[in-house]
Amino acid sequence: STQSRSSAASDVYKRQDLGIPHLMQGREDKKVALRELAAQLEIAPHQIAYMGDDLPDLPAIRYAGLGITVPNGYWLVRQHADFCTSATGGSGAVREACELLLCACGRLNASLQPYLEQD
Repeated sequence: STQSRSSAASDVYKRQDLGIPHLMQGREDKKVALRELAAQLEIAPHQIAYMGDDLPDLPAIRYAGLGITVPNGYWLVRQHADFCTSATGGSGAVREACELLLCACGRLNASLQPYLEQD
């Protein structure tokens, strides 16, 4: 349909703008997809952070070195995740997870610096 082509095109532009080199969509088994990507990139599970909120995400959350979820996610996913954001899904949870990762890598302050510079 025209709407799905438009949505797909929008996803490509968004992905390019954000600098996301790998995107896997429409995969039923997210753990299998994550394992395939990890093998392709030659990275170990402990080097992976995965964020999800529902049962299809649970195997991937358990596989990843850092499984992240949101407070309004399914209860079983929250129980197995390593970290649960303060923000709910759709209200800044992804930003919070990204900031957590940047902080852990010692890069959060540098990433925020352009917003703190005065003219």
